[in-house]
Amino acid sequence: MVPAKIDYEDIGRQIRKFRTEQHMRQKDLASRLDVEAPHISHIENAQTQLSLPTFVSIANALEVTSDDLLCGSLVAKTNAPNNEVAKILEDCSPEECRVLINCLKEHKRFLRTLTTQK
Repeated sequence: MVPAKIDYEDIGRQIRKFRTEQHMRQKDLASRLDVEAPHISHIENAQTQLSLPTFVSIANALEVTSDDLLCGSLVAKTNAPNNEVAKILEDCSPEECRVLINCLKEHKRFLRTLTTQK
């Protein structure tokens, strides 16, 4: 069994990333969790190790999954994007799947040409 190493710095970065994407201040997140804003700062800067209940409360307040916050600490990376595509395709006919997969491949190719042009 691989001993778990929790990367609190990465968790803090992820929390900050999702919080700022939602234009939420530390004070706003703190009030949702009924904690003080400095506590959120300490978590985001890995100056404190957050408890599991706090971790779950933060994930819920930010409306993200635990995988989203733990990505740097997980040995097996999540397949969330694959799961989302599978959900979209689950009720499609074989022909619909083929067409949608081809569209996805073309969009991917197009996006990559845009990023190489920058």
